[in-house]
Amino acid sequence: MKVIPCFSYEVDWYVDGEKVGTNEIWYVELSQIEKWNWFFEYPLSPGSHELKVILDPSNNIEESNESNNVITSTVEVE
Repeated sequence: MKVIPCFSYEVDWYVDGEKVGTNEIWYVELSQIEKWNWFFEYPLSPGSHELKVILDPSNNIEESNESNNVITSTVEVE
């Protein structure tokens, strides 16, 4: 069975306010609720760091709520 993507969008990754990566995600099927796990490796020095992920940063996808595309978290590295 061949899977044909419906559309793609970008995911931008930030560490301490600096953009450190972009990934293109191909999305095949839409549903009400989706949970995804991404793994992104980036070397961090000891201390506190702010991590931020922005889905569809260019707003290429029409959504009913454009305000929920960013997640920010702080991590402590020993």
